[in-house]
Amino acid sequence: MHRILATLRKALNDARRLYHHQLVDHNPAESVDLRSGTPPKPRLWTVAAVNRWRHTGRRPSPVMVWTPSQVGQFLDYAEAHDPELSALLNLAVHRGPRRGELAGLHDYDVDLTTGELTITEQRTSVGYTVIEKEVKSAAGDPVVPLAEETLTVLRAYLARRAGWKLAAGPRWHDSDIFFVRRDGRPWHPELITARFDRLVAASGLPPVRFHDLRHTAATLMLAAGASIKEIQDTLGHASYKLTADTYTSVLHELKRATAEATTKLIPRRHRTAA
Repeated sequence: MHRILATLRKALNDARRLYHHQLVDHNPAESVDLRSGTPPKPRLWTVAAVNRWRHTGRRPSPVMVWTPSQVGQFLDYAEAHDPELSALLNLAVHRGPRRGELAGLHDYDVDLTTGELTITEQRTSVGYTVIEKEVKSAAGDPVVPLAEETLTVLRAYLARRAGWKLAAGPRWHDSDIFFVRRDGRPWHPELITARFDRLVAASGLPPVRFHDLRHTAATLMLAAGASIKEIQDTLGHASYKLTADTYTSVLHELKRATAEATTKLIPRRHRTAA
């Protein structure tokens, strides 16, 4: 809402200035006040949070992320029930590209030899019309390193894609888009979200939005010991402060979970009741 208001304010000011008050004699957007635009903090789906959600249907935050074990459950479920989309979801979870960046990846953006991908373009939608444009990150074109397991998944996907092309024959839609459907058509961004939402609901896991996979990727990196700077570079954030402010709450919850796990490693004859 703050971004929309800023755009309206600028457009109306330009109209007033360029047309010498003939089109617009004052700017009504200047008198609009909005509540704070501070974004909600990501929260982990801890055991307590999941229990509360199952009993009340309420989420601790609009932005929720899965724990590593929940991520594993989801990827296993997606691989078994939606092999057409599972490789894209695997990359989303592990490296955190935006939906449009995943849909807009080209074959030449993914280098399985060097083990990295470059994010240069994205396919988004306005209404339901697909728009292709340059990547939105002010940090430039992020170069994202890939783990060997991710490379294995992507190689398997390319072998599967070659099989789809052979089976489709003349019905195959040729493009240089990396992630495509069984007939070669690029994924529509909204269809990716719809399929993802269905998978989450059917899996029985607590709900997250597709964009929350980006936060989940950052959480996995935090759990693995990555620095905030490394996460900033991987996600393509222009500002270190943005990354640090966004994931402070998740880092705190991860540290608490680590403390709980560390305590349980010590064998005791009797545990003191809480």
